[in-house]
Amino acid sequence: MGPLSEEAKANLTEWLWEINRHECCACNWQWFAILTNLALKVRGRPYSQQKIDSGLAMLEDYYDAGGWYHDGNGGDKDYYNPFVMVSYGLLYAMFMEDEEPERCQTFRQRARDFAKDYIYWFADDGASIAYGRSMTYRFAQVAFFSISLLAGEEVLPLPVVKGIIARHLTWWLNQPIYDNAGVLSIGYAYPNLQMSESYNAPSSPYWALKAFAFLALPDGHPFWSVEAAPMPPLEKQHYLPHAGMFLQRGRGNVVALVPGRLQADGHSHTVEKYSKFAYSSRFGFSISRTPVTLGEMAPDSMLCFQVGGYFYVKDLVEPGYRVGEDGLDFRWSPLAGIRVRTRLVPNERGHLRIHTIESDCDCTAYDCGFALSTDDRIAFSRRAEGPLAEVVSGGDYCAVTSQAGDGRGEVLIPDPNTNLIFTKTSIPMAVYTVRKGIQTIQTQVDYL
Repeated sequence: MGPLSEEAKANLTEWLWEINRHECCACNWQWFAILTNLALKVRGRPYSQQKIDSGLAMLEDYYDAGGWYHDGNGGDKDYYNPFVMVSYGLLYAMFMEDEEPERCQTFRQRARDFAKDYIYWFADDGASIAYGRSMTYRFAQVAFFSISLLAGEEVLPLPVVKGIIARHLTWWLNQPIYDNAGVLSIGYAYPNLQMSESYNAPSSPYWALKAFAFLALPDGHPFWSVEAAPMPPLEKQHYLPHAGMFLQRGRGNVVALVPGRLQADGHSHTVEKYSKFAYSSRFGFSISRTPVTLGEMAPDSMLCFQVGGYFYVKDLVEPGYRVGEDGLDFRWSPLAGIRVRTRLVPNERGHLRIHTIESDCDCTAYDCGFALSTDDRIAFSRRAEGPLAEVVSGGDYCAVTSQAGDGRGEVLIPDPNTNLIFTKTSIPMAVYTVRKGIQTIQTQVDYL
C-alpha cells in the first residue's frame, strides 16, 4: 500500500491538529500534545511549537529525582512513570537528538536511572506489583523496557530486558483476560468492572499494546537472537528513596510498603489503589464495594475501624511522613475522633505494624493481611487460633499475629470479585477492641 495522497495527508493533519484546540490536563496528558505536534513537525506539517514548549516546561515541574516524576503537581509516583512520563521522554529523544541534544540526553539519563529502581517492581515469574490506577492497562507495565529498546537506550543489559519482557507477557497470557470473542476485557487478572476507572471504555485495555513497541525493531537487531536472562541478583529488602517505598522480595512475590498519599483526586477507588500499607505482585489488592459490611469492605493490607455500624480505613496521610531503610512512619485519621500513628517495620518474614491509636470512642479495629485465593478448585486452608490467623493457598501463605493489644485472630471471607487477581479470597486479620483514650496495638504480618 502506497503513501497517503496529499488530500489524505491534509485531512490527517487537520484531525491531529484538533489536540491544539484544547488544553490537555496538567498531568501525563501533556505528553499527548507534545508527541502529536512532534509527529507533525518531523513530517513537515503545520504544528504548534508553543504546545511542545509549554508541555515540556510543565513536565519539568513534575520531575523529582532518580528518574521519577509526579503525575502532575502533587500527583502520584505510580505506573504513569513507565506508562508515559519516562517512556515518552525516550520517544522524544529518538526524533530530537540533533536539535536538542542536551534535553534528549537528560531524558535518556532519567530512563537509565529509573530502570535501576523499576526492575525491583518485577517478580521472578514476570508479574509486577499491582498498585495504583489504570490497572486495566495490564502489560503496559513492561512498555518502558520495550520502548527503551526502540529508542536504542540500554537501560539494563539486553538479555535482562528481554527476560523481563518475555516473562511478563507470558504471565499475562496465562491469565483469563479475554472475553468470549478474544477481546481484552476491562479488569486485571480477570474481567472485573468493579476495579475500573471512570475514564475507562471498552477499548481502554488496548493501551497495553504499547508493550509491543519492540516489534518495530529491525530484523537484524540483537534482541531477536539474544537469550533471555533470568532476573539478576536483587536485594531482598530494598528502599527506593525516589519512589517513596520499601520493596521486599521472597516466595515468588514482590511487596511494596508505602505510606499513602497527601492529597485526594477525582479518580475512582483511590483509597484502595494508593492508601493500603502493602501492595503485592502475587496477591494484588482488593476494591471495596461498600463500607456497610466487612465482607463488602474487603480491607486487605489495611487497619479498618468499625464505628457506628460502618467501616473506615486510611485515606490521606498527614505531611511529615517518613520512609527509610528502617521502614515507614506516618500519621492518619480514618474519621473524626480517631487519630493513628503507624510504623511499618520490614523484617525477614514480612513486616511488623505498630499502631498508636488515640480514640474518642470505643470501637473495633481489624488489622488485615493480604487477600489470598480460596477458590474451590485449589487446595487451601484457613486457621484462626488465639492471636493468630492464617490462610494457606497452594504455595501462597499469609498470617497475621497480634503481638500487643490483646488481638484475636480471625479470617475474613470478603465478597467475590473484590480482588484484582483472585475471584474468591480470604483475608487473615487480627481483631482488636479499641477503648476511648490512647493505646498501642502491634501486628506481625508474614508472607515471605
